[in-house]
Amino acid sequence: MNPNGSLTTESSLGDGQAALCWITPASGFDFVANAGSNDLSAYSVGAGGSLTLAGTSTGVVATTGAGPIRHGSFTGGRFLYSEQGGAGAIGQYAVNPDGTLTSLGSVTGLNPGLEGIATD
Repeated sequence: MNPNGSLTTESSLGDGQAALCWITPASGFDFVANAGSNDLSAYSVGAGGSLTLAGTSTGVVATTGAGPIRHGSFTGGRFLYSEQGGAGAIGQYAVNPDGTLTSLGSVTGLNPGLEGIATD
């Protein structure tokens, strides 16, 4: 972001997934929700804003329930929580040092179509 509020593209890198919806930083990585692919991808941001897919060649670091749209991180970015509105669930993940995620389970039985998640 420039001082006048305009944006300048530093780097762009697709992950080949469908319907990227939300970006959340955690533990030095940027995680994105791919609502159309039902998964999460991770990017590392290098010097000068260059992007690299983290974890795998596709950047996919977790498969989710239906419709992940938003997510957030807690406790200094060590954990990531993914709202999966189509599934009526919230996925819980530990963030690993390489940007991959370890599933810690899900909270299920929520109303399908839920949207939004609050984090610290």
